[in-house]
Amino acid sequence: MKGVTLRDFIYAFWAVFWRSAIILIVNAVILHGAAQLMHLLFLQTDTSVKIRLSLSHLPAAVFFTLLALRHSASGTLTTQNSSPAWRHVYLALAGACALIIIAKMGMAFSFPPETWIMTGMFLPPFLFLVLWLALAFYLMRSRQKPGTTMATDT
Repeated sequence: MKGVTLRDFIYAFWAVFWRSAIILIVNAVILHGAAQLMHLLFLQTDTSVKIRLSLSHLPAAVFFTLLALRHSASGTLTTQNSSPAWRHVYLALAGACALIIIAKMGMAFSFPPETWIMTGMFLPPFLFLVLWLALAFYLMRSRQKPGTTMATDT
């Protein structure tokens, strides 16, 4: 086992960050298209807007879950080898999206709109930053175990 260096942490953090950033960008594009479509097709009520905005991380949760399931079968989609650590990373990211959905949905109908909007603005970036840091440490630890190979800088 080798010692952990700052370089290892940066590689692990970058590996988690860029994979989740791509999914979150795709999620934003899907949400923009869905918002435009909903605006054209349906009457926008307070309830429909709250539900749509509360479910804003649903596509990302689905994508992360599919990546976790797909990664267990084949690593070719994301050019990683078949380390179970990446499956855990994707499941943790999907769980974070689910937690954001639950928090926003619960606050949408229980708190004033200002509180709900602030939760939607500040919870996701903070939660993802903390999770990216924790997952980078997790990937470094899983890489240190004997007999474990993991590609972090692909």
